[in-house]
Amino acid sequence: MSNSHASLQPVPASELLDQELARKERLCRKGNLRTGCRELDEYVLLGGLERGSVVGLSVEEEEMGLLIGLQTVANVVAGGRGRGAGHHYAASNRAAAKAAEGADQQPSREPTRTEKRVQDCLERISISRVFDIEGLRQVLGELEDAVSTRPSPVARGMEAGSKLDTVRPEQQVRQRAEVRDSEEEDSLSPPQSPYPQSPTAQPRDGNPSPEGPIPSSLPDLILITHTSALLSSLFTTRDKPTAHESTFLLASHLQYLTRSPILGDPLIMLLNSTTSPFSPAHDDVVTATVNDEPRQAKLPEPTLSSIFNPPPQASHPPGHASYRNKPSFGQVFAQMLDLHLLCTRVPRTKEDVAAAGGGLGSEFVSYVWVVEVLLDETGVYEGSAFDICGARRSREQRWGAVYVDELKGGTVVDAFGERTTRAIKST
Repeated sequence: MSNSHASLQPVPASELLDQELARKERLCRKGNLRTGCRELDEYVLLGGLERGSVVGLSVEEEEMGLLIGLQTVANVVAGGRGRGAGHHYAASNRAAAKAAEGADQQPSREPTRTEKRVQDCLERISISRVFDIEGLRQVLGELEDAVSTRPSPVARGMEAGSKLDTVRPEQQVRQRAEVRDSEEEDSLSPPQSPYPQSPTAQPRDGNPSPEGPIPSSLPDLILITHTSALLSSLFTTRDKPTAHESTFLLASHLQYLTRSPILGDPLIMLLNSTTSPFSPAHDDVVTATVNDEPRQAKLPEPTLSSIFNPPPQASHPPGHASYRNKPSFGQVFAQMLDLHLLCTRVPRTKEDVAAAGGGLGSEFVSYVWVVEVLLDETGVYEGSAFDICGARRSREQRWGAVYVDELKGGTVVDAFGERTTRAIKST
């Protein structure tokens, strides 16, 4: 371990800045990826999902998370690559829907053309099935192996004796404060000490841009579903230090993949579940000690709780039910992310709120899905998209309402139509 650390040479800050500026320019040229829902793309995300980042989506119901994730995949493969295709996602979706509708009504019109387009889209999708975290890391490693034999400036730079100018990805993982809002989060909070370096990490030289076009086999988007099931399996089959080390190394690996120009700066999306227990409000706020002296319970981390589920107040009468909805595995999951979205189901109108509170069945209550930004480590550039030296704007606490339109084939769309502005006041 000491020899590994001794081999790392100091890196001038100017070189790191040049690398980051080159990366931002590269991402701007490629353009962002879109979910296909204007409410999310234009208002909540302020331009879509940025390539070269890790995005987490914690959803109350698994099906809704899959819908958003697969709709993003469909928009990528059907809309093509590049900034132009991203800006015209709505037109592309309408054209695809119109073509599909025409094929259903007149199957003998142009079946070959429609089938060919579908086949072309499916050929751009690769599916792997894993059962644990180690299996996931192996699949991600196969992505690196696919391009390891391709000549690149990395190999040439190392052969020429150029010094290392990039820290290994394990050292780039951000350390965030532990969350102690429940016993579950206490037991799963990531340790503060650093872990050994991952064998999958590889240094890069001062000019990471590969020569020639990036192979089309490299993914624009990597969608990882059932992340909570993978983490649950990990923490139930391994001791806590080993489990934390595995999640730490996975986070390092994800950060490395998204920031590698050789791999094409893919967007990685992790689908997670939520925990939403019903608990008495006064028990959440005031707890009793051994000496029967009340003490104030610690409030949940703002980046791990919904703005629509504020902490209960002590003024609530005993027995008042307080609804909690927060991402599963809390900080353990959040440490892997650059952007964290929470998707929860809420009643659509005041009448629906009253009906839900009155105990009426779901068939009498209309619901929408609220997607909000819990954590934003990257932000978006204000002003021109290519002004990469400008200020960045955080998207935390931005939210939007969507629903699944069955008349449009189960597409996630704006819940209340198009709008231009909506203000949120932080509390």
